[in-house]
Amino acid sequence: MTDRFRLRIVLGKKASTCAQADNELPDEIKEAIRAATPYAEGRSIDIDIDRREQLETIRRLLKIKYE
Repeated sequence: MTDRFRLRIVLGKKASTCAQADNELPDEIKEAIRAATPYAEGRSIDIDIDRREQLETIRRLLKIKYE
């Protein structure tokens, strides 16, 4: 058994722009957002979570998404 999961999050245009400008998000997350194909509903990215430290990144993304 592994302690990991995959999160898929869709960020709208405004949230994508804010996330890419956020200094607290890791560069690999920003690159995933940039590389994601834009659709009407936003940009979808998948993040493999396997370390507790990554949860803060998820909290930050969710805060950006819902602000």
